[in-house]
Amino acid sequence: MLITVFRADSAVLYGKTAERKMDSMKIEFPMFERKKENKNKYILAGSLITLGIAAAGAAYAAAVSFLMKVAFDREPPKSIKRVQHSIENSEENHEFVLDLEIAARELRKNCTEEYIITAEDGTELTAHYRPCPNPERLIIAFHGWRSSWSKDFGTIADEWYGMNCNVLYVEQRGQNNSGGNIMGFGVLERFDARDWAEFAADKLAGNLPVYLAGVSMGAATVLMATGLDLPGNVHGILADCGFTSPDTIWRHVLQDNLHLPYDETIYDLLAKQKIGVGAKEISTTEALKYNHIPVMFAHGTDDGFVPVTMTYDNYKACIAPKRLLIVPGADHGMSHSVDPIGYAAAERAFFADFDDVVPAPRDKTPAELEAMEKPAEEQAAEQHRSDAADGCASPAEPTDADSAADSGNGA
Repeated sequence: MLITVFRADSAVLYGKTAERKMDSMKIEFPMFERKKENKNKYILAGSLITLGIAAAGAAYAAAVSFLMKVAFDREPPKSIKRVQHSIENSEENHEFVLDLEIAARELRKNCTEEYIITAEDGTELTAHYRPCPNPERLIIAFHGWRSSWSKDFGTIADEWYGMNCNVLYVEQRGQNNSGGNIMGFGVLERFDARDWAEFAADKLAGNLPVYLAGVSMGAATVLMATGLDLPGNVHGILADCGFTSPDTIWRHVLQDNLHLPYDETIYDLLAKQKIGVGAKEISTTEALKYNHIPVMFAHGTDDGFVPVTMTYDNYKACIAPKRLLIVPGADHGMSHSVDPIGYAAAERAFFADFDDVVPAPRDKTPAELEAMEKPAEEQAAEQHRSDAADGCASPAEPTDADSAADSGNGA
C-alpha cells in the first residue's frame, strides 16, 4: 500500500485539494495491506451477520404468521398436521383415538334435534340436543380448540344420559357447522355461552337447573362466561383442563412445547387484530374473582397441552363453592377416560350439592362499579348546569339545558 506524506500543508476543503508548492515523499507501509484485508474480512463478516439477522427475522415473522393462522383461522395451514402433536405436546394414542371415534359416531346417532341461534354479533351458531326420559338437569357442553362436540363428549355422553341429564352439545364458533371464521380462545365464545344459556332458559330448561360444561378451550369458555351476567337457573360449571388466558396458553405452547421465543408485545397486538382485545385482557382467573356459581374443576397431571397448574390457578382464583378432581397420569382431555368411576362420582356429588341451590349474582368488577357511578356524576353535573342556567335565563325562554332535562335526554 502506498501512502503519500506531505511535508508542507495541503489545504483540503470539501473534498477538493488546493495544492501549494510542497515537497512530498512516498513511503511504503506493508502492514496496512494486512489491515485492509482484515477490514474486508470484517465487512464480509458483518454483512453475513446482518443477512443472518434479517433471515432470522424473516423466519420468525413467517413462524408467527403461521402460528396465528393455526391458532385462530377456521381453515388452518395445510402443514398443521406436521406440528399438531408438537403444539399439544402429546403422542397419539391409537387405542384412545379409536374409542373416541366409535363414541363420537354413537353420539351423533343419538342426537336427532338440532338448534341454530344467532349470536349477538350476527354469527349463526349450531347445537345438538339429546334429551333423556326423566331429566333432572340440563347440561350445555362446549368442546375445545380444533375439535368437535361429538369427539370431546362422545365417551361421557351415555354417562350423562344415565344421570338423567338433558344435554345441549354446542358447536363452537369458527368450527364445524357453526358460523364465523375465527376461533377466539374463549374471549369471543364466552358471549356465545351466555347466548346459549339464555336460549336454554327460555326454550329447553323449564324448571331444571342448568350446568355449563367445557373441555380445554370449552372449559376456558364457560369459566370466562362467569364474568358475564348469566341466567339465574345456571347452577354450576364443569371445567375440564381449561387454560387461564390466550396469553398463558400461547406462552406455554411456544416456549415449552415448540421451544420458540414468545414476544408478548407482538402476540398481544395480533390478538387485538384477531379478536379485538389483548391476549391478557380477558382471563378465567379474573372472571372467577367475582363469580358465585359453583365450579367443578378437573385436570390430568400429565397434560402436556394445558398444564395442570392452570387449573390450580383457576381453583385458587375462584371465590365460589368449588370442587377439584386431579387425575394422576391423565393427558389432555383424558381424565374421564383414565378414571371414569372417580370422574362420575365427582360429578354426582357436585350435582347433589348444587341442583337445589340458586347461586348469588356475581360481584361487580371495579370497572363496572365505576361505570355505574359515572352516569350519576354526569347527571349531577348536568343538573348543576341546568340550575345555573335557570338563574340567569328568562322563564319565557328556556335554555337548551332545560329542554334537554325536561325531555329526559340531558343525562
